[in-house]
Amino acid sequence: MINSYREKNVFEAFEDSDSRQALNVKIELNEASLEELDFLPCIGKKTAMKIIEFRQKNKFNSIEDLRQVEGIGDKKFRQISKWVYVKDKDRGN
Repeated sequence: MINSYREKNVFEAFEDSDSRQALNVKIELNEASLEELDFLPCIGKKTAMKIIEFRQKNKFNSIEDLRQVEGIGDKKFRQISKWVYVKDKDRGN
């Protein structure tokens, strides 16, 4: 989840992936909103909804769990993996 309105605006301000990577802004998979997931490269509302449906049944333990979501194959996973993370439940980050 992006932690503040300001951070979300900064994330949206940088449309190209190199600029976003420079900011090191990532989205937490177990907390992200539909809008945040929809903003990821190659993820539309339909796939964002599938991500949310998946996490309602199975919390994400790692970003690799995205591969279990219908519509996310190897190529799409590679494109979005640098923009997402899963909090370490033991350490809180």
